[in-house]
Amino acid sequence: MAVIQNKVAYYEAKQRYIIDNANKTFCRKFERGTEVCHWLWNAENDEFWGRNEFVQSLCGALHSYGKLTEGQYKAVCKIIDKQAARQAEWDAKREAKKAQEAASSNHVGVVGDRMQFELKVVAVIEYDKPKFHYHDSSVGHITIMEDEAGNKVVYMNILSEKTKDEHGYEDWVPAEKGDTVLFMAKVKEHGVRDGAKQTIVQRPTKIVVIKGE
Repeated sequence: MAVIQNKVAYYEAKQRYIIDNANKTFCRKFERGTEVCHWLWNAENDEFWGRNEFVQSLCGALHSYGKLTEGQYKAVCKIIDKQAARQAEWDAKREAKKAQEAASSNHVGVVGDRMQFELKVVAVIEYDKPKFHYHDSSVGHITIMEDEAGNKVVYMNILSEKTKDEHGYEDWVPAEKGDTVLFMAKVKEHGVRDGAKQTIVQRPTKIVVIKGE
């Protein structure tokens, strides 16, 4: 007869084996068992569901026993279905808004012309770009702006106003989401993205950044 050297480790392994088998049986028994388990495992650390006592109690039951009761299983299915329906509603509203914006969007200015802009910054996007030299940060930026009519204007970099600090040294104030920017720039291109017309500008000068509230 084999002697158990580490009884604690043995019984812990045995318990895990029992729980794993119970989980496999649960997933076979209930049509959406695997889906329910995956949802609960994700919900355990979710920002919203992680604070829900009922859901967290079900996560604890799944960890402790490897299964749920039929009532608990049905409750999770109901939560999943409600969440999916709510997400579908949000997606439909988002798509409708995008379609409305696309239908009403227009290009700004004439390609090749240099003109004055007064725009609201709606997003500054960071992306990875190739690093061409040692001092290159390898981080690119795209500044997305809108005029009063909601027409989009895009600059493939950060817009910054050149100023001086309290000691008289050169300083820069970058435009961020919510800021208003005034500048001169050349209209480089008229394009379309996600069905909405957008205007690409280049070589901005005389930049003024008015910080949003």
